[in-house]
Amino acid sequence: MPIRSIPFLLLFIASQLMTQTIRPHHWIEHDVRYYWHRGLLWDLSPLERPFMVQELTMALDSVAAVHNEPGVQLLNLLPSSDESERALGWVLLDNALRDDRSVKGWHAVQRATIGAQIHPKLQVYGTFYVDNQLDADTSYIGKRQSGVAAFMEQAYLLFHHKGWRLRFGRDYLVWGPGLDASLHLSSASRPIDHLFLSWQNRWLKFSFFTGSLDKTEYLVEDEPSEQNRYLSGHRLEVRPMQHLRIALSETALFGGPNAGNDFALMNPLLFYTGIQFNGPQTANVMASLDVVYMPAKNVTLYSSYLLDDIQFEKEAQDDQEPGEFGVLAGLNWSDPFLLRGMDIFAEYTRITNRTYNGQGGMWEKYLHRNIPIGHMLGNDFDRLVAGIRYRPYSAVRFALQYEHRRCGEGRISDVFTTPWRDIPAGQIYTEPFPTGVVEQGDNYRCAARWHPLLWLYGDIGISYWHVKNAENVSGAMDKFWELSLNLSVELLRTWSIR
Repeated sequence: MPIRSIPFLLLFIASQLMTQTIRPHHWIEHDVRYYWHRGLLWDLSPLERPFMVQELTMALDSVAAVHNEPGVQLLNLLPSSDESERALGWVLLDNALRDDRSVKGWHAVQRATIGAQIHPKLQVYGTFYVDNQLDADTSYIGKRQSGVAAFMEQAYLLFHHKGWRLRFGRDYLVWGPGLDASLHLSSASRPIDHLFLSWQNRWLKFSFFTGSLDKTEYLVEDEPSEQNRYLSGHRLEVRPMQHLRIALSETALFGGPNAGNDFALMNPLLFYTGIQFNGPQTANVMASLDVVYMPAKNVTLYSSYLLDDIQFEKEAQDDQEPGEFGVLAGLNWSDPFLLRGMDIFAEYTRITNRTYNGQGGMWEKYLHRNIPIGHMLGNDFDRLVAGIRYRPYSAVRFALQYEHRRCGEGRISDVFTTPWRDIPAGQIYTEPFPTGVVEQGDNYRCAARWHPLLWLYGDIGISYWHVKNAENVSGAMDKFWELSLNLSVELLRTWSIR
């Protein structure tokens, strides 16, 4: 299988600092997925991101050694991992014309990045994000100025040495597989300020983080009106076979009036579920199991199971609480029928009502700055996505996609209700899925990208929505088109600061 775009990928990373992390939304991640589905680059985990440029270059080096592809000499252009006092400047300008339900008109997003490799093992890095449409987002928390909103997207100090990685600051955390979202920690979430520690070798990785979320403001009798919120998590990932990865994760979201950090919930070796049961600190604890496997050449299967709360006993009234969980399963078939560069994919997601919605208080909801930390659609929904991607050349890509979505009335931000406590003793409580008036939508989308130069690329996308019971209003119908035209300019430079 020809690795047609590896030289192009190498040309990009040649401009990067070795310990820099690649944000999940960058186009380089789509290239990595392309290789994953063809059995390559599995030294990079498909179940956890972001990854460092150094990890990417090592994985590409192994591919080059096996396939001896032309252009692998570009690896020699990469900065040496032993080099210090080297700086990075990076500007990304995204300019789009959009006509959809959230934006009509010009949408400009700019990212300005500065970083420095102070020592071969130590780097500082920061990205400033500016968006001329962010202030129109009703969920946005922050300053609005003359139609523009901005924030620091990434800002961290990173140390790495012999399998160890220590990061302090703001960066993305993604745990779990998925086409555009994962169940446990998703790239849809705003980056979290945290302390992250991990160790890995070829077949095993252990990760831990603890961080702070935005404060909530709810009136609690005889208590301060603001509540601090924290999130901790740990994860064990194993690789028993070359093309099999399995990961177990657990997170705890905790806080409340006068709450500070709980060292028990910051201990990477303790089970948060046991701490929650024994108290006195309450927490919204969730666990997940992620699996990705290639049973045959060019066939990738992946799944994720998220457990929030489930009742196994049927003795007390509260044992009738419906299970709160999420399921995601998908497959990808690459180069089908000898059509090189083509991918056929499908993915199903189901998240029940009240999942992500903590019982201990409004501050235990799985939200950060009003955005879900887990799946971008929240809870009380299911959806099926299927489609075809085709990349005849590394610079040209096409995609056709169909999506069917059902959304109930449940929301993460809702008050946690307990209707099973209101039924007479002896009766069994049941509720439908999804709940209430169910919005049903069908979406048909086609998209294309042209990437002629490393620093220049453009996208076009068009889609059609047909929605029944729109916004959960019985009988309401909505049909509309969405169109986007995007041109991106990406400029990078590294230089010595000695």
